[in-house]
Amino acid sequence: MVTKILFLLLLSCAIGQTTLADDGFVTVKGRNFYLNGKKYFYLGTNYWYGMNLGAPLAGNLTRLKEELDDLSQLGIKNLRIMGSTQGPNDKEKRIVPALEYDKGKYDEDIFEGLDIFLYEMGKRDMKAVVTLNNFWEWSGGFPQYFEWYRGNYNLYPAQFYEDELLKEKLDDFIKIIVNRENTAYKKRDGKTILYKDDPTIMSWQLANEPRAGPCGAWVDWINKTSTLIKTLAPRQLVSIGNEGTITGCSEEGNYVENVDYITFHAWAQNWGWYSPSSRNGLSSGISKAHKYISENVNLNKDRNKPMVLEEFGLARNRNSYDPNSYCDIRDDYYSGVFSKVYSYAKDHSLMSGVNFWAYGGQGRPRENGGWWKADDDLIGDPPHERQGWYSVYNTDFTTLEMLRDWVDKFDSLCT
Repeated sequence: MVTKILFLLLLSCAIGQTTLADDGFVTVKGRNFYLNGKKYFYLGTNYWYGMNLGAPLAGNLTRLKEELDDLSQLGIKNLRIMGSTQGPNDKEKRIVPALEYDKGKYDEDIFEGLDIFLYEMGKRDMKAVVTLNNFWEWSGGFPQYFEWYRGNYNLYPAQFYEDELLKEKLDDFIKIIVNRENTAYKKRDGKTILYKDDPTIMSWQLANEPRAGPCGAWVDWINKTSTLIKTLAPRQLVSIGNEGTITGCSEEGNYVENVDYITFHAWAQNWGWYSPSSRNGLSSGISKAHKYISENVNLNKDRNKPMVLEEFGLARNRNSYDPNSYCDIRDDYYSGVFSKVYSYAKDHSLMSGVNFWAYGGQGRPRENGGWWKADDDLIGDPPHERQGWYSVYNTDFTTLEMLRDWVDKFDSLCT
């Protein structure tokens, strides 16, 4: 009898462990992500505009589904996305229509677009890193908060961390989105699923590139905001979204207990590491990217958290904005970055993931190198940047083949 009871207890524990291991949520242990009982390494992309494509009225659901299918066929199943945009909708160089079209007022069509986007991702076993705000004005972000609540659009965004009212408004939105019921599950499957209970959402990210002002206020904001999210959604991860050592204070932010993993970005052209006028200098650009990756890895080794390079990109040959132009220089740069991340992933899991910037799919610029306007295709280049700069299109066949090969290499580490 005792033996039978012991067997049943052991079986119960085993079933419980299996349930926790196979529930679809990405978890963290030491330097590794885990998914369904295996280490989780990934090569993903930035696909920030999916929420707008999914909108029933303003979007393009057919394009969204086809692009998600294309990414899935490449093996790309980790997407860093925007979960928050601010109006007003008549702003230039701004994502419109915005989710928050006026202060505290939300466009249900765009919110349903995010519902559908996450639902379609879930059907394809994809994972989302959902960015909750933005240091930069191309999605509204901190600058728009200043305009709405302080009447001054020109305040430096880093002052956000010292403004109690603005932080409270962001907290209010976090409570809304994390507790939101996904209408797509209800309408399509008859299921009630809140965002905080959806394993499709791997991580909530505090903001896109939230550069620090005074380190103390910045770290305090990270601590309080990450704690709020963990209280609301304990089964999902939290990340900062910062660029790494180039901005300062990054080490202090990575100490915060409720920050589950470390992020950094690497911009060869934007930061002056490489000029795209010719192939000359590409090896130097790759070398400087490698150095920056190593700098961030070495600085954060003792954090014992996973690390992700979640933004990097490069223009097409000779900085062309034409979708039909050659992109073999970009392909070589991508491979150079992937090789460095992969080597660190193999080496004691010193890195766990990488997301390139950015997937443009079927979209094309209205004017190559022009500025985005409402009703233009959304592509990988945000509205404040010349269109066609860093986008990877569904016809960039050499790039896509290279990505498929590197996805397979990263997948081989998931044991």
